[in-house]
Amino acid sequence: MIERICDEDAMRGCCVKNDERRVERSSGRNDGHAGRLIRKLALVFLAFAVVAVVLNCALAYVSTRDTFLQSEAYRLGQVGGYAANATPQALPSDALQAWKDNADELDPATTYDQSLAETQGLISAYNAEVDRLKGSEEEATEEDQDRLDGMLAEYERKSIPLSLYSLDAMLDRLRASFSVSRLAVVVPDEQNETVLYVAEGISGDQKRGVDAHFFGDEEQRLKADYPALWEAVETGEPSTDPALAPDGETYAMYVPFAVDGQTWVYEVSMGTDELEAAVRSQVASTVVVSFAVFAVCLTAMLLLLRRTLVKPLVALSSQVRDYAASKSAAVADVIRSQCYPKDEVGDLAASTADMIDELQAHMDDIARMGAERERARSELAVASRIQLSALPTVRPPFSGCDDFGLSASMHPAKEVGGDFYDFFLIDQDHCGVVIADVSGKGVPAALFMMRVKALLNQLLREDLSPDQVLARANDGLCEDNEAGMFVTVWLGVLDLRSGKLVYANGGHNPPLYRHADGSVEWMRDRSGLLLGSFEGVPYCVFERTMIRGDSLILYTDGVTEAMDASDHCYGDERLFQLVERECDGYPASVSGVIEEDVRAFAEGADQADDITLLVLRYDGQENGPAASAAGNRG
Repeated sequence: MIERICDEDAMRGCCVKNDERRVERSSGRNDGHAGRLIRKLALVFLAFAVVAVVLNCALAYVSTRDTFLQSEAYRLGQVGGYAANATPQALPSDALQAWKDNADELDPATTYDQSLAETQGLISAYNAEVDRLKGSEEEATEEDQDRLDGMLAEYERKSIPLSLYSLDAMLDRLRASFSVSRLAVVVPDEQNETVLYVAEGISGDQKRGVDAHFFGDEEQRLKADYPALWEAVETGEPSTDPALAPDGETYAMYVPFAVDGQTWVYEVSMGTDELEAAVRSQVASTVVVSFAVFAVCLTAMLLLLRRTLVKPLVALSSQVRDYAASKSAAVADVIRSQCYPKDEVGDLAASTADMIDELQAHMDDIARMGAERERARSELAVASRIQLSALPTVRPPFSGCDDFGLSASMHPAKEVGGDFYDFFLIDQDHCGVVIADVSGKGVPAALFMMRVKALLNQLLREDLSPDQVLARANDGLCEDNEAGMFVTVWLGVLDLRSGKLVYANGGHNPPLYRHADGSVEWMRDRSGLLLGSFEGVPYCVFERTMIRGDSLILYTDGVTEAMDASDHCYGDERLFQLVERECDGYPASVSGVIEEDVRAFAEGADQADDITLLVLRYDGQENGPAASAAGNRG
């Protein structure tokens, strides 16, 4: 014993040394793994940094844009307010109507200075003529007075456009001083949803009537498109927020004011491209700072992670790979001997060592369970062969008997099943057939099936009628049935000379009866209760006479309840149509057609229940046509 312990200690020490040498040999490989892990972490954090920077820039852009927009809105409102306060005092009374009446005198190419020089020239000429007449020794004639009146009328006519040109010049100066994109004064017509342009400021090489509006221009301004304009007209208050034009190119503020009891509106605008340029300039600095901060933080974080997380994890990963290659429990001792940090990584290392110990124990259990499972599989295979051998074969039991043909098959859903069939000669002139379906599947159902089969076989040989056999069998199965199992049974006895079939049903699926002329019917005679549940249950017996060529198709619910991949059921109607259409041959071909159709319907879906078939064809003496329609007797 002491020598064996020493040998085990020496072997364990040798394994530890081998593991340590394996760890040393893989140190270069560990560095490679560490580098890959660092790169992955770097990519993850870089992606996070990019997302964070993008979000930060987006938020900065939105915030800056809102700030700039509000600032510009305040500035535009001030410009409009200043112009609205100055305009009414600079205009003569009823200026709008005077401009409309003298529209032919208005020229967009004329400037205020030109108009002022022209009117000053007229008034100077008028004053000079008046001075000349006053200094003349001759008395002024009527012609002289008419000439003076004409000169004065010409002066007044030329003075009317002067006030409009003066307004244009004021808008030009305001637009240049405050750097606004557009500055115009309009007269709104709320009923027609239009505006009449009075004046608009220009700058640079712009020309009125071409690049800017001139007096008399009209534009449609629908309330749905310009709600801020019409709200300012209705309330008489300047707009507080900039309104985006329908074309998306300008932001506008509207400042209403009164002229001769009529509402005019100053429209002060700023281009969206100017706003975007200012915002981008401000955001650019934010982007640079954000990237610099994230780069520094990313570098510091990666260095910290490499030292405190990556290297310990790579070392632990290497030791786990060593265990996977060697399956040596000594690796757990190596892991415990390493100095892992006292954090989650250390907990992971300790848990890994414990897991290796438990895994080694589980592997031993699995090997033992595998041997037991293989033994159980072998026993099930033997049980399946025993069960199948307990079912009768068509030949040789009926060799030499030409009064009927018979085919039977069973395909269990598991290694062993609960369905069974039976057929045997009770005497020289009578054949008994049985088909049954035991509740459940597997070994319990197979054991119960063997009990039922033996009991029915014994009772049929006691010269009892089918109903008596089922009643006696039911009472026998109810005794000591602690498992609560039950069975459905269809049992019949065929007289081979006369073709008379006497049968009883204990809760089983109704058989199909195919007449020699090809017609098919269900044998839906009254069924009794299934066997094994209640004692003292009576059963009914029925009879009919088979003629040459008549066939009886018995089956279990594994046929009609077979499911395809879409969980659709095979069903009674499909079986009925198949028997009516194609099952006109001998029993072996009939059962083969049914089995093949069920397999084709299932389309490879797993078999859920045992599939059992028994086909009986009467080939005895020829009976009269009326014989096949013999009535049932209960």
